[in-house]
Amino acid sequence: MLHPRIPCRVYILACAYNDLVRLKTGKPAFEKLGLSDLRKALGIEGLHEHRALDDALDAAKVYKALLERMDLTAGGQSVDYKM
Repeated sequence: MLHPRIPCRVYILACAYNDLVRLKTGKPAFEKLGLSDLRKALGIEGLHEHRALDDALDAAKVYKALLERMDLTAGGQSVDYKM
């Protein structure tokens, strides 16, 4: 079930990242997958929670940060899951 306060793509990417880190370390990267929880865990500052524009900007920042942490190379041959 998708988290009600986080855009679908961000939630799916966060779940995938959690699974990859869990496979590597035995523990998930994030205990909670809410937008504010992810933002705080990734060290992203936000202005106002539950404001449409601010949440959309935060979601984009979280998505970008997750992609950068995954650091997938061409074809998925090599993956570096940064903690």
